[in-house]
Amino acid sequence: MKKLLSVLIAASLLATVVPATAEVKPETFSISPFIGGYTFDGAQHLLTRPDYGARIGYNFTKNIAAELVYSQSPTELTHKLAQTTTNDVNSLTYGLDLLYHFTPEKQLVPFVALGGRGIFVDYPPGLRNVNAGAIDYGAGLKYFFNDRFALRGDVRHIIVLDNTKNNLQYNLGIAYNFGFKKPAPPEVQPEPPKPVEPPKPVVIPPKPVEQPKPEPPKPVEQPKPAPVKTEYCIKMNIEFEFDKAVVRPKYTSEVEKVAEFMKKYPEATGVIEGHTDNVGSYNYNMRLSTRRAESVRKMLIEKYGIAASRLTAKGFGYTKPIASNKTKEGREKNRRVQAIECVIEVK
Repeated sequence: MKKLLSVLIAASLLATVVPATAEVKPETFSISPFIGGYTFDGAQHLLTRPDYGARIGYNFTKNIAAELVYSQSPTELTHKLAQTTTNDVNSLTYGLDLLYHFTPEKQLVPFVALGGRGIFVDYPPGLRNVNAGAIDYGAGLKYFFNDRFALRGDVRHIIVLDNTKNNLQYNLGIAYNFGFKKPAPPEVQPEPPKPVEPPKPVVIPPKPVEQPKPEPPKPVEQPKPAPVKTEYCIKMNIEFEFDKAVVRPKYTSEVEKVAEFMKKYPEATGVIEGHTDNVGSYNYNMRLSTRRAESVRKMLIEKYGIAASRLTAKGFGYTKPIASNKTKEGREKNRRVQAIECVIEVK
């Protein structure tokens, strides 16, 4: 039993290398119905049987969460006793667990748990029922399909305090997350007042005064012609899939076009801007838009050899939409990375 628990904890720690497409959201609730098995200590003379129940949780932060748990395991005695008329036994557990998530921003999230339980075992008539406290600890994994749904597996080692019995609970379930906060709308800055032009002064021309005839002017050297300035610019616009920060192959030509421009003009620098639609929280979209801009910047540096000092990536979340977020097409246009690279050549 302890060996199985150690293997699951080790697997949880190794899962930190899995890339993320969803994550644990702070200040959200979850409900997780489950089904599994419950193995009793041999001294209790009870058979291993299916176990089912549910957990109700709250995520205080991305890492810390608490869960109320209730489960029921109908079982029976390993052999019938003379003073009983039936072998049927019903075991109930209820309690509170504290969870710590190791990699809350990834799709596969391992966690450990520690808590307390109340255990009630309803024996057949003629035998004394058990109502005792217990300590439980264990580990588990959550695999997020999206922000709301995740598949989870749990295993708990339960130590019953009144008789130091050791039970094992293991189950699989679906977690449904809810209670997401609506993102705060971006602040709108008021337009500054337009400056008022002062009235033009009335100038009275002076009376003409006869001047002596001037001497003929000396020839003046013609100034050299001013240098001619020419500005060259190139634009880039790349759209992303929902909740993704990977450049799709069809936009490789857009990135290559910018790389060729910067190689032709080595003095040019650029700012790569990342944007999102309005689905999700404000902070999450700011991070997602920054990751999108960084992915294009990384591609220019690693694939095309552009110096990192010439490129800056910045995320704006959903604060600068170019289309309506009320339609699918509008949200697709807003999930983008864009840049305008310019250089002025003087001849």
